[in-house]
Amino acid sequence: VYIDPKELNSDLPFYELTSYTGGAHCCFRSRFISKANLFKSTFDLNESISEKRYMADQDSSQIDVFDETYAYWQYSYAYSPIPLITLELDDKGMRVSKSAMIKSPPSAEEFKKAIKSTPPVDDVDGIDRIGHVTKVMVGYIYSGNFSTAESYLDAVWPESFKYVAYDSAYWDKEDYKDELIKIVKSSPFFESWMLE
Repeated sequence: VYIDPKELNSDLPFYELTSYTGGAHCCFRSRFISKANLFKSTFDLNESISEKRYMADQDSSQIDVFDETYAYWQYSYAYSPIPLITLELDDKGMRVSKSAMIKSPPSAEEFKKAIKSTPPVDDVDGIDRIGHVTKVMVGYIYSGNFSTAESYLDAVWPESFKYVAYDSAYWDKEDYKDELIKIVKSSPFFESWMLE
């Protein structure tokens, strides 16, 4: 267990105890303990943390964490999307910060660029193609732009193409979307607004 000495006097209203088991991308755990009324509030987090911020005007903290739900889903770890999630942490608990996650839909130019930068989904030699599509889809979903994710999938997935999934099943576009929605819902950070 590790405590960063700088955090003992930081503005964050919690002490953070961190443990790391070692090894490639495994395994992080943090326990947050309230500084005021010691142990009145404690929260556990089993994801690696990118950044922590305290917002005095809102009396809350934000923590950016990596969501590894999609690791190894239909691709190697190197091609796995690992989206960043912003959490709010206050004396009521820890939750996804909808206000920090929601973004405006992409402009027409940004959307065209996303489509153009996508490797051909039906290129059997393109090992990162499904990882790339999943990364873009999850980015739209986590920013509250599910309809944009659906439009993106329609634009990049050829109608007649069937992807051979890791379990040897053949997925058409709708199968892929259904399976992606299942895994999105399995994330510990899933919020219903992500699929609206």
